[in-house]
This record gives sequence, C-alpha cells and structure tokens, in this order.
Amino acid sequence: MACNQALYNYTGNEKFNIDKKDIMEGSNTGIKLRQIRKDLSYMRSEAGGGADIIVLRDENNKCYYRYSDRSFSIYKQDLSDDELKQLRQTVITLKRFKGLPSFEWIEDLLTRLECKFQLSGNTTDSVVGFEQNPYYEGLGLLSPIIDYIVNKQVVTIMYKAYGKDAEQWTIHPYYVKQYNNRWFLIGHNVGQDRLSTIPFDRICKIESIPSVSYKPYEGMDFDELYSDVVGVTIKHNKPVESVLLRFSSHRFPYVVTKPLHESQRCVDKENRIIRIDVIPNPELEALILSYGNDVEVLAPEHLREQIKKKIEDLAKIYLGVHKECTEQGKSLHR
Repeated sequence: MACNQALYNYTGNEKFNIDKKDIMEGSNTGIKLRQIRKDLSYMRSEAGGGADIIVLRDENNKCYYRYSDRSFSIYKQDLSDDELKQLRQTVITLKRFKGLPSFEWIEDLLTRLECKFQLSGNTTDSVVGFEQNPYYEGLGLLSPIIDYIVNKQVVTIMYKAYGKDAEQWTIHPYYVKQYNNRWFLIGHNVGQDRLSTIPFDRICKIESIPSVSYKPYEGMDFDELYSDVVGVTIKHNKPVESVLLRFSSHRFPYVVTKPLHESQRCVDKENRIIRIDVIPNPELEALILSYGNDVEVLAPEHLREQIKKKIEDLAKIYLGVHKECTEQGKSLHR
C-alpha cells in the first residue's frame, strides 16, 4: 500500500490512490504485494543485478526493505561477460558509420565506450566489412532527413533529375530506404495523390517549412509495402505476379542459398526453376540481367519479352563495336 501511495504522490495517477478497504475487498488495480515480492526476487537474482536486499522490522512488526550496503546501486554494477560480448558486437557495428558525413558523433561515442569498458583491444582492427559507398552524393542528407521525419516536419526540396531543370517540391517525409548503396526519401509530394520516391543524390537543397502543418502517413506499413518489390520502385495499381526463373546448373545452388526475394520458392529442383511473387519493376529487370546467361525468364511473358529486348539491344551495341573494330583493323593493314 505504501508503494502505491508513493507512486500516486509522484505520478498523480488515480489508479494508485487506494486505501486498506480497497485492498481487503480486492478491488484495487494498483501494484499488488505479490508483484513487489516478485520484483524483489528478481533484483536479488544475477539477471536483476544481484542486489543484497535485507528485511528490517520496526517495533510494530512492519517490514522495510533496503540494500545491505547503502551505497549500492544496480547502475554501478559491472557488466557480465555476455553483456560485454554484446557491447563489443555493437561497437563493431557502429564502426560501420565512422567517417560518414553527419555521423561524426559516432567517433566520440565509440571512444567513450572503448575507454569505459576497455573494448579497444578487441575492436581496433576491423573484423567485419559492410557494403557502403562513402562517396555517394547526398549521403550527408541522411541525418537531417531522419530528423525531419522523426520531428514530423514538412520540407521543401530542390529536385534535379538528370538532364532536366531543377524543380521545387513540398514534401511530407515519412520513410528512408536504402537499396544498392543508394538512399531514398519516401514521402507525400503535395499535389500528387501517391507516395514519391526521391533519391538523395537528386536533392540539391532541403529545408523545413515550420508554417505548413504535417500530414501524417496513413497508408500500409512500409515494410509490408516494399515486401512486394525488389528495390524501391513501386508501380501503383499493378498486381503481384509469379515470376518463374530457370538457372544454370552451376548458378542454381547460389540462388537457393541467397534468395532473390523473401517470397522465393523452389518449384522444380530437377529443372532448377524458382518462383518469386513480386510486382515487376526496373530493379527486378536489372537483377535478372546481372546473372547474364545463367538465368532464363519463363514467366510472365511480358517480362520475358522485356528482358529479351534489352539483351537484343545489348547485343547490337557489342556486335556493332566488334564490327567497327574489325573494319578499323583491316584498314590499318592495307
């Protein structure tokens, strides 16, 4: 009861404002004595900090609990071996961001962690290599754009597509996604009725507009939204299709162990055919073409024809170059 009263005095929450009558009748919804005993038991355990808690009784036989060492605090406890191991792994992961624009604070954080917990001897040399491009244009926008999203701020950006004049857009930012070492801002572009996907490297300038009210995102969860595509291009109102791909015998095992998409299933192991359920987009086409002659699109037919056309266009480039080089070589020998 004293615990509930203390919580009521501190928080002002009426659910903790109970009296003895409530306790006797079992009608209160505050903290039960049973819960307090469980908490004390946990605090005494190794997982809970290993606190040495003693019980004191006064002349009225009331019980009081306190640490045997008044200076003890669970926040002053040394880390366990498992906790140190997890912290080392965290430091290694954080080092991925060292040297990147807008993440200079990581340097100071890592220095403090390594000095505080003597971690530097195990993390000085890099043992994990992450795929990243520190020279990517627009990388410095990552931190401010995340801040705009978290703080629900509308922004105005100057967007410049390749070979076109810059345009000014008003964006309600919702999400940031990375694909193929490129970062994208996803948000509502005022004047359009759907989400816009904006690559960081096409943003010339970005700043907040405090005078404009932020429009919260009310659509599908972004993880679920992007689960139907490869990459970031979402073709709205296009259905998910079953894409059948046949791989060469030496490439097939690699594709099985490293799926092209989370929906991947092996439908014919003997003939090395896999299926993925996605909305076809440019990123899917690029992924298929990256396997060269190790893959054949079996379905859908429109995707097969699209890949076929790209291969034919590619053949024209190489065959044309070969023919030109051959003719130049003949003229040199004349």
